[in-house]
Order: sequence, then C-alpha cells, then structure tokens
Amino acid sequence: MRFLIKFSQYFVGLLFIISGGIKANDALGFSYKLEEYFDVFHQIMTSWDMSALASLMTFFSDLALPMAMFICVFEIVLGLAIILGVRMKFVMWNMLLMIIFFTWLTGYTATCDPLNAENISCVTDCGCFGDAIPLTPTQSFIKDLILLVFILILFIKHKEVKPLLGQRESNILLLLSIVFPTIFTVYTYRHLPVKDFRAYKPGVNLMEAMTGKAGVSQFFYTLKDKKTGEVKEFEDFPKDWQTNYEYVDYQQKEVVAPIDPEITDFGIYDDVLIDQKDIYVNDSTITLILVSKGLSYLGDFSHKEGVINGFVPFEGVKEKLEPLAELSKGFEALGHYFIALCSNGSEEMDEFRNEMQMPFSFFSGDEKMIKTIIRSNPGLMLVKNGVIIRKWHINDCPTVSDVEELLK
Repeated sequence: MRFLIKFSQYFVGLLFIISGGIKANDALGFSYKLEEYFDVFHQIMTSWDMSALASLMTFFSDLALPMAMFICVFEIVLGLAIILGVRMKFVMWNMLLMIIFFTWLTGYTATCDPLNAENISCVTDCGCFGDAIPLTPTQSFIKDLILLVFILILFIKHKEVKPLLGQRESNILLLLSIVFPTIFTVYTYRHLPVKDFRAYKPGVNLMEAMTGKAGVSQFFYTLKDKKTGEVKEFEDFPKDWQTNYEYVDYQQKEVVAPIDPEITDFGIYDDVLIDQKDIYVNDSTITLILVSKGLSYLGDFSHKEGVINGFVPFEGVKEKLEPLAELSKGFEALGHYFIALCSNGSEEMDEFRNEMQMPFSFFSGDEKMIKTIIRSNPGLMLVKNGVIIRKWHINDCPTVSDVEELLK
C-alpha cells in the first residue's frame, strides 16, 4: 500500500505539473477552449429555459483568459505541493473537486452526439495538454477516470503522505512555483508561445500541409510450387514461374499509408469570396500576412440605419498599429506582398482600413483558422515559397530591415 501511495503521489503531481506547464505555454489557446465549453453550456442552459445560468456562462466566457491563466499556474502549484507532500488536506480537496468536474466535462464531451436533436455543439477535444498532446474525447475521459482513481487513493490516505523537505524549503519552492509560472504565462500571452505545436508552426510548408500525401500500393502474387505444393507470395513473377509454379491469386496491398492533409481550413478570400491563396502562398512568392481573429476586438464599429459607417479604435490600438503602414510600404517596395487576413466582412474591413489608414489589401478567412495560425490579435506571419518562416506578436512588430535580414 505504501508503494501505491508513493506512486500515486508522484504520478498525479507530475501529470498536473506537465498539464499546467503545457497550457501555460499557450494560455490564450486554452482560453479559446474554455470559451468553447462555456458556449456549449450556454446552449444547454438556453435549451432548458434557464436564462440566468445561460447569462452566467456568457459572463464566464468573458473571463476565459484570466481563468485560463489562473488554472495553468494553479495546476503547477498543486502538482508540486503533492510531490513535496505539504498542505495535503487543502491540495487533495482542490484536486478532487477539479478532477470530478473535469471527468464530468470530458465524459460529456466523449458522449456528445453532433447530430443531437437540440443542435447543441460538441467540443471535439478537452485541451488537457493543449496542442502538444492532442487527445480524442474518449481518450481524455479515460485519462481522467484513471487520474480520479489515483487522486481518490491520495485523498483517503493523505495523512500517510510525509513531507519531502522541511517546511521552510517547501514554502520557498511553492512560492517559486507561483512566481515563475505566472511570469512565463504572462510572457507567452504578451508575445507568442515559446514552443508552437500547431499546424501553422514555423517551418511548415503550407502547400504540402494542405495537400497531404497519397498512399503507395503494390501488387503481390500468390504462386504454388508445382513440386512441393508450397504456396508463396511474390512481389514479381519469377523468371521460371510458368515452369515451376502455378498461378493462384493476386492481391493489392498498401505498403505506404496515405497522409491526410494537416491543414484543411486555410483560405484567403476576397470580397466576392474567391480564394486567393494560390496567388499569395506558392513556391515563388514572399508574403507578409497581418492576421487578426476579429477587428471588433480592436475597436467598435458604428452603425447608421443598419449600415456600418465608422470604426473607433480602443485606447492604444492606433499607436500599436501605426508601424504596420510603414512596414507594408517598405516590404512591398522590396517587390513582395503585404496583405491582411481577418474574420470580418468586407464592409467592416473597409471601414477599419480607412480609419486606420492601412495601405494594403484586406482578405477574410475563418475565425477558428485565424485563431490557430497565431496567438496574437493582430499578429504577423511571414511566408516564403509557401513555407512559414516566422511569426510575430504585435508587441514584437518587426521593421523592414528585420524582415529583410531574416529573408537573407
């Protein structure tokens, strides 16, 4: 029993630290996942005529980012505390409540029917380990059930867990487990994830990622030895097969499995919804793309008689975006493309472009795709000969010379 308690202690602790650390690398992406869940719960509460709880889900959705950042750090703190064997009563109650909630959550995700009569959306994955270790809903549910077992063991036997270090040393380590993960989480939010695990990471050839690779098949021939009666399989007919063998059958087998496209949603659509990606992303172009998940996150659009007639940027947005005009002119002067890709309609894009004096073309794309491309609103992505060279957070906006040096 002692071994089981010790194993549970380190297994659960390390899993929480790894989970929190991976999510801290991309807290904004984790917040998108929370927003998905809150949206599903909002749909459920609405279908049950529980308007108060539906409104609460909307409120939680607005707080998804700070909640995501808190959960990242809290998981790391709990994981370290259980390994150190300190504050076990507090730690175990919080872990038990968290795992019960997440087990219910992943259980719902695993059993959700996309074709349900209520037309309620389904979350396709829990985001437990971000994009680093993608799990199916069923895998996530099984993982949480296993984790629940080990946490229950520790919850029942927590008094038998002995501190690994003295109280002073443990307190120092716990304090550091709050400070450094918090700094790291804020840093990756204000810049970009230190490690990009998504399909649009630097180094990816977009054209290849959108195409995938065909499988390779080969014919195999079954022949029977006339003398011995032995049946053998050959890739090619032996030279003397008609003399020594009798033909039995043939089979076509897949020797190299096909690779499905890693990217299926990339598109750069003009105002009449014609995809222009073949112009801006190919093996002979260099394109710097300003990517925005939604211009409404940067300011308010005004309306008159149902028609958009203006854009008012939020405080500080105009100053932050000012270098983009100079960057676009300098980049295009080098003979390259500079375009913007966002999830808005043409009218909103025109109003934004005019108000912000952006001298480049705007195109639209799917919001989920754009959120996947970059964790910044807006952000920049440099594509050369179809390959993603680098991405920048808007807080790290490069100069023309920076990009030119990078291309060299």
